[in-house]
Amino acid sequence: MRYVLGFVCVLALGVMGCSEESGTGGSGGDPGTTVVSGQVFVSDETEEPAVGATVSLLGTSLSTTTDDAGEFSLESTVGDVFLRASQESTWGTIRLESVPATGRDDLTLEVYAELAVEEWATARMTELDQTKGVVALEFLGRSAEGGESATLSEPYESAWVEDSEAEAVMSDELLPLGYPWLDFIHVSPTDELTVTPEGAAGVNTCALFVPDTVYPVVSKSFTLVDVLCADLR
Repeated sequence: MRYVLGFVCVLALGVMGCSEESGTGGSGGDPGTTVVSGQVFVSDETEEPAVGATVSLLGTSLSTTTDDAGEFSLESTVGDVFLRASQESTWGTIRLESVPATGRDDLTLEVYAELAVEEWATARMTELDQTKGVVALEFLGRSAEGGESATLSEPYESAWVEDSEAEAVMSDELLPLGYPWLDFIHVSPTDELTVTPEGAAGVNTCALFVPDTVYPVVSKSFTLVDVLCADLR
């Protein structure tokens, strides 16, 4: 599950714009609407289309369901939006996506098969509470040096990283030569989660890929957060 998730985050990095105007708050006025489309997959180490999955624009009543190929088309506001993909008997995902006035037709979203999530949770010595969520940070750029971390504005049960052998370790800091992921488990649902990344002392600085973003956390869902790190040396 981790490798597919990482690919999707890198894909999103390639298509998202980042500018001084970026963010989820907007600058006032009607941003307008457009159409976004794409495909939803079930992440269980295959590329199985998620048939009948729900794709929703968080903060609105806009939603749709995927067809037999896992494809969808949805009306969306223009700007930075949160899309959630969910399906019965899976864990959903929440992604921040940038939507231009011309729309998007390249979106790739995922839901996570419950068996894959159970195996992931077992490696972290826990049974996931379906009334809470997981916040998963990927550190992009100059990362995985060891020592990068983050804090959340909401309570959580534990934080986990992966070492160089992809073994889960309870820690709120990345490990040297480890994987650039930091997962917060059992985060309380909220519409106003703030995530504050920190770089490794003397090595790099890290910040949200889209500055000043306030993230939603939804029960039985992974909120995916992209963090960009820059070298200090």
